[in-house]
Amino acid sequence: METETVKVDTWRFLLPELIELLQEDPQQIPEALSDFHPADVGEIINDLPIELVPRFLRVFPVEKAADFFEYTSEPVRLKVIPMIDAATAGTLLDHMEPDEQADLVAQLPEELQQNLLKRLTPANQEEARQILQYPEHTAGRIMTTEYIAVGSRTPVRDAINAVKTGLPTREAYYNVYVVDSNILKGVLSIRELLLAKEADPVGSVMKRQVMSVQPELDQEQVARLISKYDLVSMPVVDTGGKMLGVVTVDDIIDVLIEEDTEDVQRLGAVEPFEYPYFQTGFWTIIRKRASWLILLFLGELLTGTALRHYESQLASMVSLVFFLPLIISSGGNSGSQSSTIITRGLATGDIRINNAPLIAVRELLSGLTLGLILGVIGFLRAMMWHSGVTTSLVVGLALIGCVIVGSFVGSLLPLLLKKMGFDPAVSSAPFIASLVDVCGIIIYFNVARILIH
Repeated sequence: METETVKVDTWRFLLPELIELLQEDPQQIPEALSDFHPADVGEIINDLPIELVPRFLRVFPVEKAADFFEYTSEPVRLKVIPMIDAATAGTLLDHMEPDEQADLVAQLPEELQQNLLKRLTPANQEEARQILQYPEHTAGRIMTTEYIAVGSRTPVRDAINAVKTGLPTREAYYNVYVVDSNILKGVLSIRELLLAKEADPVGSVMKRQVMSVQPELDQEQVARLISKYDLVSMPVVDTGGKMLGVVTVDDIIDVLIEEDTEDVQRLGAVEPFEYPYFQTGFWTIIRKRASWLILLFLGELLTGTALRHYESQLASMVSLVFFLPLIISSGGNSGSQSSTIITRGLATGDIRINNAPLIAVRELLSGLTLGLILGVIGFLRAMMWHSGVTTSLVVGLALIGCVIVGSFVGSLLPLLLKKMGFDPAVSSAPFIASLVDVCGIIIYFNVARILIH
């Protein structure tokens, strides 16, 4: 265990030596990396100078090279494929999993796509084309067509032999699916199969109630179903119940990471990156950040407009300015909290759009309670600064109002965006904060106008 940990942590330090070996004696590389996990070799490939990657792959048997290639990042794959000859590229693709094949081919230029597809075996070519017909980010696009299936009349002993035969070439080996004339009839785990009587037909021991999805279903909903029902794989069927493929839990983990990363970036007011940070171009990062910064900057201009409207009050009561950042930041913070909670609830399915009335009531009460807590603290702090009872009361009441508005707006804006068909994550914390800043200024100075004048 310790040896493996050292390998995982130190392979980056070996990279210069590997580059030197690759240039001087590449045949030693397979032995040098023989104990490394393919995922770690994939990371090594990611860090190699791109012009050395084809040479690196050529020193391994094609099955090994394909295994490593699956673990490399998408930008590296897309750069490497056009750099190698079509025959080698086709062979690499031929040894990859069907869903990985389709995902890579879909992002290549049309002419290169067709050229590579022709070089796949007929079976792999058909599987790749089948997966490619479905839209991106759907169950059909992330499914694998490599699963273990038997007929309902198959004796258990024959089904066990089918499992033994199929395991080396099947990605989805968690369950055995029972199909008759390609129609999904049932499912049983390998454990259940091994415990059954060998002479019994599989149909007598299978589970007839099978959770399945159609290929057009969004991948995030597939992930939610697999999580809800504690599944390790999800069969994909057409409207007639014909078995098309299986979505496996390892692909779902990738989906969850991708979706969560996208939501977190949107919550931070950044257009989601397609690739990891260091593999994203400098100007791409600028473009994805600048658009939101400009929008938020324009939103903050409204804050300046609101302040100018209350210029006379600022001139006559300068002490109000000292508490302004406190007021508007509290409203923005409460709005950001509510927005984050509701957005995440929508993503996990805990919250639905028709829950809006209940959410509005809960957030109004939450805002009132939190506002009272902050209002009391703000009142006491203002008194400590010898601001007077009236000014301290203005601060306390304005805090209550701002936190209520922040909580209310922050909770309902994601629901409104979802209703309109937009990603609720775009109601990001900075966007909510900008909106609530303006409301905070209006509340603060109107409370001051009523109480002081």
